[in-house]
Amino acid sequence: MQFDKREKLNTKEAAKQLNIAESTLHKYVKDELIKPVYDDWKQDGSRLFYVDDIERLAEAIKKPKGITISELAKKVGKTKTYIQKHIKLGNLSAEKIVYRGKQTFLIDSAEAKKFIEKVNVGSSSRHFINIDGKDYFLYQLLVNRITNNTARIIDIEIGKVLTDCNEVKELETILNEGYHPKVKIEKGRGFTTKKVVTFTFPLPQNFDDTFYNVIDWLYANINGSNITINIKEEKILVTIKPITISTQIYNCQQEINLLKKFISEGNISIRDEKIILTSEWDGVSFNLRHFEKEHLKKWARKKGISMEQLCEDLIRESLSKMETEE
Repeated sequence: MQFDKREKLNTKEAAKQLNIAESTLHKYVKDELIKPVYDDWKQDGSRLFYVDDIERLAEAIKKPKGITISELAKKVGKTKTYIQKHIKLGNLSAEKIVYRGKQTFLIDSAEAKKFIEKVNVGSSSRHFINIDGKDYFLYQLLVNRITNNTARIIDIEIGKVLTDCNEVKELETILNEGYHPKVKIEKGRGFTTKKVVTFTFPLPQNFDDTFYNVIDWLYANINGSNITINIKEEKILVTIKPITISTQIYNCQQEINLLKKFISEGNISIRDEKIILTSEWDGVSFNLRHFEKEHLKKWARKKGISMEQLCEDLIRESLSKMETEE
């Protein structure tokens, strides 16, 4: 009987050579990326690995050149679903590979850079675009006056629409085909107050989703400058400046019920012929000595946030601590 005389390493040594945790190595064994020397290693706990098998595994788990979906999502401040959506739509080229035993997409660094520039990182609150002197808003309904087909703008950053056949098309393409806004949305003058009312809606699943009815109604009653739309963690955040909307409430019961259901910050009051949206926010004004203000500026810069946001965070932290001590 001949014994295999190849050099062996125990789990701790193998993990160290691979620069990974022992638990990760156990996972690779479970995923059959590497096989221990002995199948019955559990009998005495002697889980050993051949050195050449470890070297082959090191090559297999070596990250290829490029960026993963998770990494790109982090760079642009979006969800992985957002990146996957654009790969599916063909807006982002990606190669499907097997990495660490699993299928994943890898995006070329140059392609990722172009995509980052295209989505304009940091402009997630942008919900309208001006094309040839006309303003178009996120989720705005468009109609072809000849065919009566309709479409909704579902992505302002890269110009995409969802048609009434649940097909995704380029905004520029359907505008050239004769689509126009069904109802003109007035951009209007924005309120200067920082107080807001926020609604958190689930992402719409299809063209006929009731969410779009609410958006149409809001755009019809509030000018576009006082509505902000963001997508965060698979939710749609609609932020509105406090306002009183004059309307026949009996004609918009569905919209009112949905607004009541999905309001996440602020209050909504119904009167005979008006809807009142009020904020829970109140302003606080106080003075500090000059050197204290300079300290706040320094800390805010270090954290990459505004001085106002830093003050809010510090006050909330102190209030929370005081409530705990009571």
